[in-house]
Amino acid sequence: MSSEGEGLKVDRSHWPIRKYRLGEEPEDGFTQGLTMEENFRLTMELSEATFSLTPAGRKRLPRDQWPIRVLQLP
Repeated sequence: MSSEGEGLKVDRSHWPIRKYRLGEEPEDGFTQGLTMEENFRLTMELSEATFSLTPAGRKRLPRDQWPIRVLQLP
């Protein structure tokens, strides 16, 4: 029997990666008209709601153990 989450991995190596400086993101229609603060709050709410649906999110991991990567831009 497979463990939980096994077989759900997707090859994303061919997905395009784009980086934008804060405030220089292209308009996508969804966030159009939002201030940076409103956009940030919306992103946080959606991220927390999505993370809470995962097995790790249900355990309420400390923030330093969240499955994220922080990039330091030059």
